[in-house]
Amino acid sequence: VGWVAAQRAQLEIADVLADPRVIDLDWWRQSGLKSFLGIPIVFQDLLLGVLVFGGRNPFRFAADDRELLEIFVSQSAAAIAKARLFQDIQDRRRLTEDLYALTQAMDRTMDLQERADIFTAGASRALNFDRLNVWLAESDGATLCLVSGSDVRLDVPRHIPLQGSGGFEVVWRSGITLMVSSDEQLAQMPPLPKSLHDHPVLRTRRFALVPLLFQGRPIGVVSADNKPSRRPLTRRGVAHLELFCQQLATSVNNARLYGETRQRERDATILLDVTRKLSSTLELDEVIDLISDGTIEALGCAAAGFYRWDSARGGLVFVRGRNHPMDFARPLLLRPGEGVTGRAYSERRPAWCNDRLTDSSMVYSEGNAAAMARSDAPRAYLAVPILIRDEVFGVLGGSYFVPHVFTEREVNLLANLAAQGAVPEGGALLSRILKRED
Repeated sequence: VGWVAAQRAQLEIADVLADPRVIDLDWWRQSGLKSFLGIPIVFQDLLLGVLVFGGRNPFRFAADDRELLEIFVSQSAAAIAKARLFQDIQDRRRLTEDLYALTQAMDRTMDLQERADIFTAGASRALNFDRLNVWLAESDGATLCLVSGSDVRLDVPRHIPLQGSGGFEVVWRSGITLMVSSDEQLAQMPPLPKSLHDHPVLRTRRFALVPLLFQGRPIGVVSADNKPSRRPLTRRGVAHLELFCQQLATSVNNARLYGETRQRERDATILLDVTRKLSSTLELDEVIDLISDGTIEALGCAAAGFYRWDSARGGLVFVRGRNHPMDFARPLLLRPGEGVTGRAYSERRPAWCNDRLTDSSMVYSEGNAAAMARSDAPRAYLAVPILIRDEVFGVLGGSYFVPHVFTEREVNLLANLAAQGAVPEGGALLSRILKRED
């Protein structure tokens, strides 16, 4: 059969057991067949298949029989080609309908998570992959987050670093779809670090990775494979996935832009509300509570507090805060450059720490280090200086009791909140209040 397909020529063998081109002789002996006739089915120079006859005796076709057989093969080739073309048209129509329905469904919501979930459900159903997952880049640009898909479970790690992530890194940097369908192609992939060897999504030998690109910039990756069923991946199926991913990339970007716009509106509302409330009180505790509450609402953090500079003691002292544990023995005096708060004071700019347990730059004096080493101490900090007449008057901070990656938006928002106490009228008012308290 392979010879007929390669040569595209008819082959007739009177005794298959004596022909070196025939393989699997045991099968021929067991079946009792002795002769072979193979005819290529070709339509417009395209090989569609091979028509095979097996006989117990050599074939003896008359001239009319051979002519009739040639007509049959010719008509069969035309029929098969037309059937394939019709099936291709039907497949394309269904694909277009599925893609349109998916796009319409994603457009009904502006929530990013809902759009990702709609995509994975619709694409999996339309394209028939066993596993399909959507990974989106985090704000740091160095991490991919598994946001939706068949492998979103509690036991599956949701984040992987782009650096050293094998095929994911290749796709991210090249912007080109990657399809691994053989051991040779797999051997060309960069090796995964040991920490990712057991990741359920990455532990596969046949897969496709499609980059999510918006205006030429990568924003995520879609992974797909047929590991459970071991069905082979096809270039046609991966090409269809690329079409779906183009729509997903646009949908994700639009949802993010919408979310960012709503977030800016919300931030502006919070700042306006804090400004309005600050103008209605002269009480120190109320002023600091208003700023602390605004910090917690704006950042979504767990606690907030205000430190002021004590020139007599040469350090920053805690004045008041919100949501700190009642028995938390916070540092009594922070020197310039000590911890996040001291750094914000000495550097006169925002400072932060995503996790104090892994940040070696978090330096405290011996007494303060003991307080910050407690299990109930916050893990992540963001602090901004309050400047009045070009002098650092104090530091406003927000904290989380779990690790947190601070974004540019959060840093700018807290800086704007701190600035509410540093406007000419508000700064003078806060200065007078604090001096009166002394």
